[in-house]
Amino acid sequence: MPPYESLRLDAGGNLWVAYYRLEEEPVRWAVFDPAGRWLGDVQTPDGGRVWDIGNDYVLGVWQDELDVQQVRMYRLVKGGS
Repeated sequence: MPPYESLRLDAGGNLWVAYYRLEEEPVRWAVFDPAGRWLGDVQTPDGGRVWDIGNDYVLGVWQDELDVQQVRMYRLVKGGS
């Protein structure tokens, strides 16, 4: 199995790496700053595709159990140092 399944850049230039997962599992992302330092992991709901990552949100399209697509925006809360 591959180690990751998707890569995204957010508005701040951070790299989001989605770990490879099995079906029906939430998506876990490892987030790295532009210098390559790991900032932490973020989990997004299963059944969706992330389209955009801002400084304080994650935007994407998710499908429910009836395959109805919904645009969703989740607030991104960052931990303090």
